[in-house]
Amino acid sequence: MPIRYSVHITNKKTGEKFDQMSFEFVNFKDNPDPISARVIEGWALSDKPLS
Repeated sequence: MPIRYSVHITNKKTGEKFDQMSFEFVNFKDNPDPISARVIEGWALSDKPLS
């Protein structure tokens, strides 16, 4: 299942701020209660990756 989200990042040392757009693909596994669903595998792409 693909998930798209934005992250607002602030460098506390320099005060520099920027937004990062991410797109993540995840595989879920259904489990019995009380666990329910959980992520078993995932990978993501970002337009401005952190170094």
